[in-house]
Amino acid sequence: MVLHKKTKRDNKLLSSCNLTKFIKAVLAVTLLLLPVKQYRYINKLHLVVPTTANAPKNTTGSLLLPCDSNNNKSKTILVAEPTDSLALPLSWSSMMQEAGLVRSAAHQRKFFSVRDSVLSWIKAGLPEQKPLLQKTGKGGHLFAFVLNKNYAFRHIFKSGGTTVQKLLGLGYHGHVSSERVGNRTLITLVRDPVDHFLSGWAECGVRAFDEMANLTASNVYDDRVKAWLQFLQKRHQPSDSQALRRVQSHSMPQANFLWLQSRDQRFQWEEKLAIVGDLVELHGLLELVVGVHYNTSILGLSAKDNEIKMQHFPRNTSLLSNDTMRAICRYTSMDYYLFDFVPPAPCRDELLASIAGMNITAFQYWQ
Repeated sequence: MVLHKKTKRDNKLLSSCNLTKFIKAVLAVTLLLLPVKQYRYINKLHLVVPTTANAPKNTTGSLLLPCDSNNNKSKTILVAEPTDSLALPLSWSSMMQEAGLVRSAAHQRKFFSVRDSVLSWIKAGLPEQKPLLQKTGKGGHLFAFVLNKNYAFRHIFKSGGTTVQKLLGLGYHGHVSSERVGNRTLITLVRDPVDHFLSGWAECGVRAFDEMANLTASNVYDDRVKAWLQFLQKRHQPSDSQALRRVQSHSMPQANFLWLQSRDQRFQWEEKLAIVGDLVELHGLLELVVGVHYNTSILGLSAKDNEIKMQHFPRNTSLLSNDTMRAICRYTSMDYYLFDFVPPAPCRDELLASIAGMNITAFQYWQ
């Protein structure tokens, strides 16, 4: 976890020991949060907590700070490394909370606490639960944006990708494949599941306007959204619009983007994923993780700036019937199980009934 990025100004601060008190305070918090079982090396330019199980270590497992506030000499401090698989994600959650990224902290804590139980429940469940195990169809393509040598941003479509692309100054072809991510740690962002679904519907409608219009003869908002959902849920047919099939991943549940990329149909969580944040806190999360302050005025494409989206595909949940809302929640239920979003009132009882057998208590606040 990079908490501070070295700059020219930092060199002066380091030489004068002005950062010593700050570093000691962070270390004190870290030592309280993480069990002292092993130790790892942290270089003198960055304060880093463990990111992967195979992260490089030195033989002494020590941190060499540039100076000590008392005698200006090098000082060695031991930093704890967790062996518990939850220790690192929960330490990230604590750091997010301290940085005021409250919504991201809640997603981080919940996702890494419940994801294995949710997956086990689905795999062991009845046939109707199997459709929850779906991939995006993109394989390892359009996978991520490289942030630096340590981190990459896993791009969930319609969840901050364009903003990150602009912040990094990347062109249209800024994506890298899953193979080119290498050993970088992945971070990602999520947003309200129904809002994400409707945003994807609008995106697909703009990209394949005529094909979307042909899904139903009705001009009623609820009917049009329902027709799109039915298209997503049905088995692929040769007669399907290929234009819509190419872009449909924009409306898929966000959880579909977090599977380990493999050619088989085994479903496992992406092992490089270590950080899950909220789209609203995008700039703050990137600053916390990468150590760089980003211009908060730089944002991605807004639907409000797209006349076609605003006129033909507005995100207006008040126009949805309760039946359609429940159908969308059912389709995106993995996002509600995994992330810290409260489902709409018409959906809560059904989702609560579904999680009764998961042996977890993360959903009690819905009631």
